[in-house]
Amino acid sequence: MVTDGEEPGIERDAKPSTSWPLGPVVALAIVAANVVFWATFQRAFHPFELEWMEGGVLQHLNRVIEGLPLYPAPSIDFVPYPYPPFYYYLALPFTKLTGASLFTLRLVSQLATLASCLAIFAIVRHESRRWDLGVVCAGLFVATYRVSGAYMDVGRIDSVFVALVLAGIYFLRTRDDVLGLVVAGGFAFLATLTKQTGLAIFGPMMLWCLYRDASSFSTSKAALDSGFRFRRTLLFSGTTLGLTVASAAVLSSGEGNHFFFYVLGAQSGHEIRWSFLPYFLWNDLIWALPFAVGTVGVWVWRSKDRLSVLFYLAFFVGIAAAWIVPRAKVGGAMNNLIPLHACLVVLLGAALSDLLRSEAHRAWVPRAAAVGLAMQILWLAFDPRIALPRPGDVERGVRFVKQLANAKGEVLIPAHGYLAGLAGKRVYAHQMPVDDLSRSGLPGAASVRDEFARAIADRRFGLIVDSTSRFLEHYPNDHVLAEHYRKVGPVFEKEGQLTPRSGWQVAPGAVWVPRDE
Repeated sequence: MVTDGEEPGIERDAKPSTSWPLGPVVALAIVAANVVFWATFQRAFHPFELEWMEGGVLQHLNRVIEGLPLYPAPSIDFVPYPYPPFYYYLALPFTKLTGASLFTLRLVSQLATLASCLAIFAIVRHESRRWDLGVVCAGLFVATYRVSGAYMDVGRIDSVFVALVLAGIYFLRTRDDVLGLVVAGGFAFLATLTKQTGLAIFGPMMLWCLYRDASSFSTSKAALDSGFRFRRTLLFSGTTLGLTVASAAVLSSGEGNHFFFYVLGAQSGHEIRWSFLPYFLWNDLIWALPFAVGTVGVWVWRSKDRLSVLFYLAFFVGIAAAWIVPRAKVGGAMNNLIPLHACLVVLLGAALSDLLRSEAHRAWVPRAAAVGLAMQILWLAFDPRIALPRPGDVERGVRFVKQLANAKGEVLIPAHGYLAGLAGKRVYAHQMPVDDLSRSGLPGAASVRDEFARAIADRRFGLIVDSTSRFLEHYPNDHVLAEHYRKVGPVFEKEGQLTPRSGWQVAPGAVWVPRDE
């Protein structure tokens, strides 16, 4: 029986070799995943940032709760992150249970990671007809936690984005009916509404749908007789693009709404470091998942199921586009590796399923595959304690928040404004989008810079806490802070204290107080 996505003559109902010794590998994958889940559980309750953008995400969530616009004109009060809004609205119902907190954001991300595991299991189970290989691949994805920068559990958009992408791929791969294709398009739309690179991922999938529809009409009388030509293209692509265009129109409507300004233009000033491409290919792909890369390469070369190969190659091309450009930009981080590694794990599952069917007559192939999977999981092993908050950071953070609460007047902490919020103070614009806007040179960048300069010159703040990156010593210019404020010392005695455990290692730095008149 030939199912969707396969050429005549490909026996998909045949299982891989029943002698495939996966039992020990399943146990190893479960142990590896549980090691990561132990660490993420410990991290979830940390009251301070695990990654330096978490506090800014919390600021966005609070604006949604308060009914404030997410994409207003840029100002010293607020500059949004350059992402669409779905993540913030997805987190909103959880605030009814756990409040608007970093824990709530991390809970959403951890549930999304579990959803990604379920999607990977379902895709691989569909390809292989074996639950054990699905479990191994899901566990292998979780095991990439460290090599993707320990971002899976962080209160950011990344894990939700990956879960939605994988859900869209699952329905597009396994369903050929009207409802299934529309649901696939719906997940693709939600992924794009979470992070705009979703269009880069699903663009090649739309081309695959067009190719699949065209090839089916040249070979399938049933398709011709159905009267529904180019079903996948119309239903999947139409749903994805139609909902995306409609949502963009709604999000950009209204006076003072700057949705496109941020989502499309705010990071336009970041240089793309193409010279780093060989390093990224080696470090992010080959070094991190050598068995997966090698196996997928063999599969692409040897497989006779060309439509299946093309489907997953289209998936990889989209993922690669969504990975390499953000990764190569100045300021690009390892969070972009989560979808890349998820894609590679899915491709590995598809590759092993096909190779073990076609090579079932070779007794050594299943055993070699099991050994390779086990070695790949062991290759990713790490000490989970390195991802945990440093001893004493909670106590230091609590003391610092109390100091902020006791400060006279408002405080400015561009990189960690959430700390001011914890102290009952006003939260101002986050350093990351302000810096992005400054680099872009777009309209509004100069006015925000001038607004910061006037506020500092007017000594609006009773206390300024710069980041360890010394952002405010150079923004809005190289002299205004030193002219009107004096440095009284660092927040913490030693470097590295209250530093995030994922991403950029930036923490509260120097304390500045107003100079005497």
